[in-house]
Amino acid sequence: MPLPTELHMPSLGDLGNNQGNLMLNIALARGGPRDDLLRRHFVNFIRLVDLSVAQYELARSHLEASLPDGKNRLGSLLSGVDHLELCVITVRRALNALQSVTRHPNAPEIPRLARRALQAFGGPLGRTRDAVIHIEKDISKGNISSGESHALLVSEDGRTASIGGHQLSLEDLERAIRRLHELAETLSQYRESDQT
Repeated sequence: MPLPTELHMPSLGDLGNNQGNLMLNIALARGGPRDDLLRRHFVNFIRLVDLSVAQYELARSHLEASLPDGKNRLGSLLSGVDHLELCVITVRRALNALQSVTRHPNAPEIPRLARRALQAFGGPLGRTRDAVIHIEKDISKGNISSGESHALLVSEDGRTASIGGHQLSLEDLERAIRRLHELAETLSQYRESDQT
């Protein structure tokens, strides 16, 4: 298992927490949707986006510590992989939660370009997430070829993460989370009473 020598995983450290904004909006400004089911989907979506950002940043921090000047490179890499796998799973769940929001008849308008960009990313992300979730079955069935990773490992050039035969761009992951965060920010400030 070669350790990464560089890392192309842009920071998401500039992104704020939208869950707190949504809760304040609901509690103090009568914000959010009136429909209870849609409100639950809002809360779940925003919570998962915030968790995705946190897991991404934890993964990035540990992976940076696994670079050549790090002191505990292997331990940092393994911790980074743990958080990266949790990030991928959580982003997939956030995309599912967004679908639940958009399918609701009382949902606010979600920009089509943002939805299309996230849907395009959903394919590689979904396959990677499925590989992470089902890796034990794939190992048992002999579906992992020699040289393929059985954990979500970062490439030596730090541009991709792969598991089994599936590969995910770390820069694409950052862009998808950033788009999800923008949508979450908009939804955290949504007030149905303003939409009349």
